Amino acid sequence: MNTEKLAGLEIKRTDMHIRRYFEEKRGGEGEERPGPAPTHNHRRIIDFLFENRERQIFQKDIEEHFDISPATCSKTLKLIERDGFIERRSVERDARLKEIVLTEKAFEIRDKIKKDIEGFEKKLVEGISREELDVFYSVLDKINANIEKGRKK
Repeated sequence: MNTEKLAGLEIKRTDMHIRRYFEEKRGGEGEERPGPAPTHNHRRIIDFLFENRERQIFQKDIEEHFDISPATCSKTLKLIERDGFIERRSVERDARLKEIVLTEKAFEIRDKIKKDIEGFEKKLVEGISREELDVFYSVLDKINANIEKGRKK
């Protein structure tokens, strides 16, 4: 049996660990919430919208920031909108464009979202030196560049 680790498999395993972590945390121990709690990906998008609330944000901005396809972004935004955390509003200069705006419901849970993201990021890098993180990010950048090169062929 081959015991050598495979980069793609290890990345997928890590992704699954992250998903499970947030699925377990999603319910919020004994916490009362109005409606469904946002998923980890939804929380990231809500946080991005909050951090950029001083400017107009459109679906294209989210696609580019999170490096996701238009179809995935559209589906995700529909779910976040269905759950009452965002609204899509037409803009005067072009009725085809829809600005994505946080609702009051999103602002109510914003501090919790920020705290959850910061806590999780802290947990991820616990016990890892700055030098190790620099190497890790450098390797991820190279992996992503290799994937991009492979896609364009």
